[in-house]
Formats: sequence, C-alpha cells, structure tokens
Amino acid sequence: MRNASSFVLSCIAARLTGLVVAAGLCLPATLALAQPANDVAPAATPAAPATPAKPAKEQPKERPSRGKDANKDSKDSKDGKAKSSSKLKVGDPAPALKLGSQIKGETITKFDAGQVYVVEFWATWCGPCKATIPHLTELAGKVGSKAKFLGVSVWENDQSAVGPFVTSMGDKMKYSVATDDVPKGKKGNEGAMAKGWMEAAGAGGIPTAFIVDGAGKIAFIGHPSSDDFAAKLGELTGTELVSPAKGKSKADPKPKADKGADKGADKGNEKPAGGK
Repeated sequence: MRNASSFVLSCIAARLTGLVVAAGLCLPATLALAQPANDVAPAATPAAPATPAKPAKEQPKERPSRGKDANKDSKDSKDGKAKSSSKLKVGDPAPALKLGSQIKGETITKFDAGQVYVVEFWATWCGPCKATIPHLTELAGKVGSKAKFLGVSVWENDQSAVGPFVTSMGDKMKYSVATDDVPKGKKGNEGAMAKGWMEAAGAGGIPTAFIVDGAGKIAFIGHPSSDDFAAKLGELTGTELVSPAKGKSKADPKPKADKGADKGADKGNEKPAGGK
C-alpha cells in the first residue's frame, strides 16, 4: 500500500511540474513540447458553402520499401537502451564532457586513457533516478578506482535545486556530481550534455547510464539498474558484479526508494512514454 501511495504521489508531482513519468524512465514532455502561451492560432472565419466537386480518382498508394533493416530498431529495448540507428551508439568515441557547476566529488573534464567511466544522467524530480542513486553508490564502492562515476543532472526546471538535493543525500550519493551546461535563457533539455549525449543517442528517458571504456569509446547505453549494465561494468573493471548462477547484479538492480530522498518514487523501474 505504501509503494502504491508513493507512486501516485510521484505521478501527481510529475504532472504538476509538467513532467511525464512512465514505466522505466522519466520523460520531460513539457521541456521539449511546451509552446508559448500567446502562440495561439486565431479562430478561423467560417467559409461560404462551396459547390461540391467531383471526387478525384483515387491513386494507388505507394508501398514503402521493406528492406531487411526496415523494422530494425523500431522500438527501444525494455531496459532503456538507445536505438542503434541513432547518431551516438555503442562503439563510438565518447562525446566531450561539457558540464555546468561541479556539485560534489572530483571534477572530471575529460576521459583519461586506460580509465573506465560511468556517466549517468538523472534529475532531482525523477523518482526512478532517486531510487537508483544508492545502487550506483554501491557499485562505485565495489569497483573502486577501476571506474569513475559521474552523475550529470539534466532536464532540470531549476538547477539551483541540485546542490541542496545532493547535500541531503549525503553518503547515499557517494560519487562525483555535476550539472549540465545549459545556455542562459534556454530550457533544461537544451543543455550541452542533454543534446550531445542523451539526444544524440536517442535516449528519451532517465535514468540513463553510459559506460566509457579505457579507449574512450562508448561500451554501454541503458538503464543503470539493469543486469546488462552491471555485467558490462564488471567485465571492463574485472569485478564480479553479476552472479553467474542467477544472472543478477550483486548490488540490488531494483533498489527500494530511500524515504528521505524520494517520497514519490516507486520501485525505480519505469519505462519512457515514448518520443521526446
């Protein structure tokens, strides 16, 4: 009953702030779709009745080409992985880090050779993001210096809320945190990281994590609570994070929401509503 109530509160809060929370990820609909209040088309003047014309002869519809890849990548995977047809995909060089304010931990400005990185995108208003934070902290503790974790706050309506939130999390959020570099006067989804990473990869919801390998290339794009994420991170760092017998992350892949940090999160495993 408590989880159900928390989920309802999360949905209400999301709608009040103009945000969409769906099964797996959070999607900031209004940031991408909102229109100015005064941008309203004037009412059309009724036209005089016209003499109906003879219906044109229907032309045969052209059938779309259906090559072997026509339907490939038509849907995102359940764990939030980006479409492989997007500009940024696994195997590509990682984009540059263009961050705003450093909130906590080490300032990471570039990817050093031989070092593994986790770049995770989240927001203060996103329930599943908040629920995933302790899980990321646990994984960061297990891999130690073999991988550096960077949480990048994106799609924020108010970036000034990021610092107080991170402070309130304390040791539950024990890794580097920074904000996106959003140009003055622009919306949260127009930040350098939101566009250069999330939008470029076709990732329409958060939390979304990117793993950058020692060669500076993208090794994973998807949900940070998925077994695939833990498996790839374990592979690159030589750390056993997934049980071979059950295929489950040794750090709980679906952490329960922390009461102090998230009064509106559910089990931390939602899916985007689709689109941007």
